[in-house]
Amino acid sequence: VMAWYEGTLDTIFFSDNPNQEIKNKICSVLAGYVWDMDNPFVKNHDTELTKLARLIDVERRIKETAANI
Repeated sequence: VMAWYEGTLDTIFFSDNPNQEIKNKICSVLAGYVWDMDNPFVKNHDTELTKLARLIDVERRIKETAANI
């Protein structure tokens, strides 16, 4: 829930190339399926969302830089 207010989920859900499987796993956690340890967003809940959002941001910056070259 905090990731929504921090903008992390916005970055993930509204990225240029959203991955439906990742969105499904995050939605599963939001729906209460927090015991599924095969879901990386359950297993690594402290870091996984932040890492993914940072990766998306880096990819976006690379595309922007490449477009300006």
